[in-house]
Amino acid sequence: MATCQITNQRALKRLMEPSVVSGMLGLRHLMDRDQIDGSYVLPGELQTCSVTKKRVTPNKLVKSDISDRKALHAAMVTCPETKKRVCPDELLECQETEIQAVPECFGFRQAVKVKCGEEAAAAKWRIVANAVG
Repeated sequence: MATCQITNQRALKRLMEPSVVSGMLGLRHLMDRDQIDGSYVLPGELQTCSVTKKRVTPNKLVKSDISDRKALHAAMVTCPETKKRVCPDELLECQETEIQAVPECFGFRQAVKVKCGEEAAAAKWRIVANAVG
């Protein structure tokens, strides 16, 4: 017998799994599953990849070099100019050269993509940015 950390009730240990995040035991059928490897975790221990939206254990995620966003390592891209690892939608594209790079390469501290005017129907975007000062 062991105590389930989800329900706080005692049950047969063979009905439980240890969380790969905290090591605490929970009843298998009440636990969440990592969407990459199927490992068991207690409810609330998974985090969401900013790129793929998959729910995974926190150790599988890496932080973007330019924001607080976290994503699976394989889902991140490298800025060709700065070599910073970022989420793909954090790169801006030069309209003339089509080179993609982080906002600082274009003279911006940060960039926010917003739908604008008639182009919104065509799902085009314009960049609203703060110039580096």
